[in-house]
Amino acid sequence: MTRNLVRPDDDADDARIRIQHIKNLFKSIRELLQCGIEEIGPVTPALTKPLMAKLSELQTVHVVLIKAEEAFHEKTGNPLADDAVDIADIRDQIGRALDSIRAADGSG
Repeated sequence: MTRNLVRPDDDADDARIRIQHIKNLFKSIRELLQCGIEEIGPVTPALTKPLMAKLSELQTVHVVLIKAEEAFHEKTGNPLADDAVDIADIRDQIGRALDSIRAADGSG
């Protein structure tokens, strides 16, 4: 049986890139909202309906982004979390254990 093995480092890099992209999207949305609020000025009855429709649309997009981020973290884990698995450290530990076994066996 053949397996497709994905290098963990590639997954972690992809996750970091995607997380940074999502953070950039949130920042962009925040800046866009602030700019729009400043541009609109005081809310008048004529602005209320289209403004509320646009706000509702932006809130929907924001919720979709949050759900996408949560799903992404559930699927890949959060490589930036403090409790993230350190693949390189595990690889080093396994290597040291194998070296000890080889040395004890006399075949190393």
